[in-house]
Amino acid sequence: MELRTASDPATILQRVRKTVQSLDRELPLTDVRTMKEQIRSTLADEQTLADLACAFSMLALVLASIGIYGITSYTVSTRTSEIGLRIALGAHPTSVLTAVLRESIVLTAVGILLGLGAALWMVRFIGSMLYGLGAADPLTAACTTLLLLTVSILAASVPARRASRIDPIRALRHE
Repeated sequence: MELRTASDPATILQRVRKTVQSLDRELPLTDVRTMKEQIRSTLADEQTLADLACAFSMLALVLASIGIYGITSYTVSTRTSEIGLRIALGAHPTSVLTAVLRESIVLTAVGILLGLGAALWMVRFIGSMLYGLGAADPLTAACTTLLLLTVSILAASVPARRASRIDPIRALRHE
């Protein structure tokens, strides 16, 4: 049975129960829900899967940023004497910072291009799972690319700043 009302459904429920009881005492009223509750319960599994996908994507983003930070930090630490020598020979700290960031951005761009290529290849498999999006949605791809580039720059900026502040004397003694 369905009932449409302009007022709050909770206030009408008692009157509906009395009316149904007056028509037939044997007729029970069970599982009384509003349309919003009905829709929410119907979509509960999909909402849970969407929340889970969001959590996993955030975890992947955090792991990617940790990986970018780790690789950039390792590269800077292995090139400490080279960077120190460059600074000793007159390289400006901003050029060292730019060089380290550029390397990180290039690696990230290659990863993004490979990921976009794989996503386009997988379009026929995942297209049926996307609700409200085309399988090759350019807005989603652009936003994801921008987000990954931003995370890459933020993750690489700490080791890059550290590289630009290397003391040339200590760096040359490092080896």
